[in-house]
Amino acid sequence: MEAADAVVLVTPEYNFGYPATLKNAIDYLHQEWHHKPVGFVSYGGVAAGTRAVQQLKQVVTTLRMLPVFEGVHIPWHPRFIADGRFRGTAEMRRARTVMESTETARSRSSSASAWATGAVNR
Repeated sequence: MEAADAVVLVTPEYNFGYPATLKNAIDYLHQEWHHKPVGFVSYGGVAAGTRAVQQLKQVVTTLRMLPVFEGVHIPWHPRFIADGRFRGTAEMRRARTVMESTETARSRSSSASAWATGAVNR
C-alpha cells in the first residue's frame, strides 16, 4: 500500500452503509493510507452506493486521505452486466478516466505530503 500513488475503493451499499470487511481493511492499514488520494466506485439499488461512500469519506479523511470528487456510482448494478461482463455508461467511463489519472493522483499525493511535512506555507 505504501508504494501506491492512489487508491480506488469499490464498495456495495449494505444496509445504508459499507461492509465490515472494508472497514477492517481500512483500519488494518491505517498508516499506509496516509496522504493518498482515494476514489470511490459504489454500487447498489436506488442510491447506487452513495450512502456508503458518504460514510467512507468521513473515515478516510480522518486517516488523512484525500477523497477525489469524481466517483462511479452504479445503481441497480445487475442491469449493467451482460454475458458475464460489466458494461458501464459513458458517465461511468469518464469518472473512471479521472480516477485512473496517475498524474492527478501523484500531484495530489505530493501536495498532501508536502503540506503534512510542513514543506509548504500553511
